[in-house]
Amino acid sequence: MTVTYLLPLFLFLVHPVTASVTRIGGSPFWYDSSNRTWKDCRQQAANRGLIVASIRNSSENTVIFNKITGNTWIGGFQTSLNSEPRGNWAWLDGSPFSYTKWWNNEPNNSGPEHWLEMYNSKGGVWNDNNYDDRRPCIYRDPPAQGYTYNPGKCVSNNLIQKYSNQTPDQCASRCTGNANCKGFSYFREQDGSSNQYNHRDCMLQTSFNVNGCNGGQLNLDFYQRQNIPATPAPTPLPTPNPTPVPSDKPSASPSSTPTPCEDTRPSRNIK
Repeated sequence: MTVTYLLPLFLFLVHPVTASVTRIGGSPFWYDSSNRTWKDCRQQAANRGLIVASIRNSSENTVIFNKITGNTWIGGFQTSLNSEPRGNWAWLDGSPFSYTKWWNNEPNNSGPEHWLEMYNSKGGVWNDNNYDDRRPCIYRDPPAQGYTYNPGKCVSNNLIQKYSNQTPDQCASRCTGNANCKGFSYFREQDGSSNQYNHRDCMLQTSFNVNGCNGGQLNLDFYQRQNIPATPAPTPLPTPNPTPVPSDKPSASPSSTPTPCEDTRPSRNIK
């Protein structure tokens, strides 16, 4: 009896159960069924190379609504609090916050509430909420295809150019058009940890070395360019033909060269 009950407990401790994160059909979305805070959703998404989801149109909203079974976190948040309750809403991945589906009288900042969830009712209407409520999460494939997404990473002292109010796709297009660009740092949000950047700032970089830069503290992500053009090898200079070196000894004239075995002594008459 004792062994029968201890064995499953032992297996549970060695192999802890993890929440299932599954793709929603053929869409760019992933469903994490574990109850998390909004900020925990952000970190769990980053651990998987994903990002808490933006919703860009009604069709995407419907795809997510058809999957969820309770109120669920999505990737909206407020970049500043100077225009409550409807001002300064943004998506974590930098997509324009143009499509909305707020529930009646929402957002209302009853909390404070600066993070976005979807209700599993009324076709998936939205509500602003406090980040520390626990919900399942919706993630999305990262933007900027052709780039490797490195959440919480950045590059220091290799800046080519800084651009403001850019989506990651727009920044990727700028980087791809610059032969010296190996990736870009992207400022994803403002939560009081940094005052060096604004939401959607984009910094092209000549390096992809992320050592020595604390992107997690600065709220920066790094997108590394996958197909960096090879630097052409320098064309070798032509090798000049060697110039013959003149000899210090005069060359002998062929006519004055003695023939082998020839007697060159003057002849005389013998009497």
